[in-house]
Amino acid sequence: MVSLFLVGLARPIGAWSAERSAEGLVVLYDFRLAKGSIVRDRSGAGQPLDLKIENPKNVRRSEGALEVRGKTLIHS
Repeated sequence: MVSLFLVGLARPIGAWSAERSAEGLVVLYDFRLAKGSIVRDRSGAGQPLDLKIENPKNVRRSEGALEVRGKTLIHS
């Protein structure tokens, strides 16, 4: 059982995206793609609700994550 779980985790990122359900999806923020002061809504559901980071110097990006390290405002 554990080996099957680990094999599942080793799949390429694109494989996970292909299996994602869009039912009821409102927004989807993919932090792997975030650069600058805008985080794009990748849901394709209606009008995009992109996020704007007011002080990007206080935000750190790492693999799939957004870490707020100081005062800033993040809004759509």
